[in-house]
Amino acid sequence: MEESDEDSYHYNDDDDDASDDDSMGAGGGNDPPIQPNRQHNPPSLSTMFQPPNHLIHRAGGFLGAKNFAKDARRWLLVNIQTEDDFACHALNRDVWHDELVENLVREGF
Repeated sequence: MEESDEDSYHYNDDDDDASDDDSMGAGGGNDPPIQPNRQHNPPSLSTMFQPPNHLIHRAGGFLGAKNFAKDARRWLLVNIQTEDDFACHALNRDVWHDELVENLVREGF
């Protein structure tokens, strides 16, 4: 037996008026069937507070990053954090993942 979209529908907060037995909608078949909202996935805590891996130079550790910056004639920005301090995690969430900060770091460092 094939599973239809209607059978796999999951309730979310946006569907307060959705009814399981009214799959045709209020218009008696003129409205399209209710589709599940698959884009409403809140970010997980690990995603929200992860370090800015997309901005980190990985090859060669600190000396590799230093040499890369020197060769590219760019500044080297060093971010030192500790896992035990929530302020470091908040910095990851609030600063390093901000679009403006990301663009500034990419352009200037």
